[in-house]
Order: sequence, then structure tokens, then C-alpha cells
Amino acid sequence: DDCGRLPLHVIAKYGEGWTDDAESVLKANSGAAQVRAGRSRQGAAHARLPMHIAAAGPDAGPDLISRLVAAHPRGVSLPDGFGKLPLHLACESGKVWEEGVRVLYESYTRAVEEKEDNGRGWTALHMAASCPHSAHSLIEALVDIYPAATFEADRRGQFPLHLACSSGKSWEDGIKVIFDANPEAASAPNLVGMLPFHCAALAYSVSSSGGLASSNKIAPSRSHSSTSSSSDDSIVTTHNEDEPSSNIGEAIHGNDSQDLLAKINVVYCLLREVP
Repeated sequence: DDCGRLPLHVIAKYGEGWTDDAESVLKANSGAAQVRAGRSRQGAAHARLPMHIAAAGPDAGPDLISRLVAAHPRGVSLPDGFGKLPLHLACESGKVWEEGVRVLYESYTRAVEEKEDNGRGWTALHMAASCPHSAHSLIEALVDIYPAATFEADRRGQFPLHLACSSGKSWEDGIKVIFDANPEAASAPNLVGMLPFHCAALAYSVSSSGGLASSNKIAPSRSHSSTSSSSDDSIVTTHNEDEPSSNIGEAIHGNDSQDLLAKINVVYCLLREVP
């Protein structure tokens, strides 16, 4: 097509599993597995193999990825046009460990230690930590395999803990695993002076309308506030005397109450650990 993609690239992008038709396409042109293709809307070259495309796609299943790895084994060690390995792309897209990530790791185990070759310098754990919907099992596996990644800062001074706290995750859905591997990161400022606590507070701030503010805003601080916690170390309610009670009350008692409380709990847990 206009982006240089062959039928195998299209299968990698839109396919979920490996089918007989996909096998026929590969057999008709086995060299397609080694062809790079793709451009962004801005014209930047993605230079992605079918394997990169499948790894980045949220729907591509493990059998599809496994077949592309078998068709071009060396591809797992090759970065795309943005310096990202297939494992980086899979973690960035939030894939589940057993649904495609494991086969990429086992085919090139060094990928979990390598940083992307670009201006960010993220590891696979940085990718997974920053993805809002990455599974706890993925983060847990990456930390277990290469815990040293929790001590590695990117080129903006951000540890995986900073990124996890900015992503909107709950404490139990990945942040705690990263924190336990490197508690010291909680007191490490990034290059703009923000601690993971600041990242979480910014991401989880409550707007004056009672909803969650966007990540580039933070709600005005108030001088009078009180916080109560339950015996299991989780926040159960908040109250701000200077704020109309209906705003936060509506947020807590509405459909998003559990999500809101989970996010408040992240801020509380970070404050508890690094007061």
C-alpha cells in the first residue's frame, strides 16, 4: 500500500490469531516477515516489521506473534524506526504477559534489560508502568525478571514508579510491586523536581466540578482538610471544609466511587511510606 505494507503487515495489524489464510500469505512470500514498512501521519518512518506491528497491536494473540517470531527469529532483537524492540511495544500497548509478551521475552531475554534507542530511554518496565491499562501480571513478571529496572531513570529523571503513579493505576494494580522493589524511588525527584507522590496527586486531582482533573492540572490546595483511614491502611473518605461538600460527595458516592477511592489510596500510601 502507500505505506509500503504487504498483506502480512496488514494481518499483523488487524489479526487476532494465526489462521490458515495467514499461513498461506506467509508461504506465498516468506520474505515479507523481514520487510519494514509504515509511516505516521506526520511522515515519520515507523520502519516496522510485521512482528513490531503485532507486538504493538492490542488484539494480536500469542499464536500470531509466535508464528511471526518463528518466521523471522532475529526480528525480536531489532528496533523499529523509533528505537523500540518488539518487547517494548508489547509492554507499551498493555498486553497480558501470557498473551504474547512471554514469547517475545523468551525469544530474546536481553530485551527486558535494553532501553529504547531514542530520547526517552525507557525499559520494558517503564513502558508497562506508563500504560494506564497494563495488567498487574505483566508488571509483576517484568519486576521479577529484571528488578534492576526499578532503579533506572529515564532521560527525564523518571523511575518506573514516577510513570506508574502518573498512569492512573491503583496501588495494588502495579504501583505496589514497583515500590516494593525500589522504595527509595519514592523520595527521588525527577528533573522537574516532582516526586512520585506529586505525579500521583497531579494525575488523581479532583476538579471543582467533582470529577477527575486532567493530568496537566492540579486542584487548588486548601488550608483546612481532614483525612481518615481504615484499619486496612486504605482511605475511605475525604472532606474539605472550604469546598462545597456536594462536589467531592457526588464523586465518592457516584458510579466512579471505587475508582476514585483507589486513586486517593495511592496518594495516601505514598504519603504513608514517605511522609
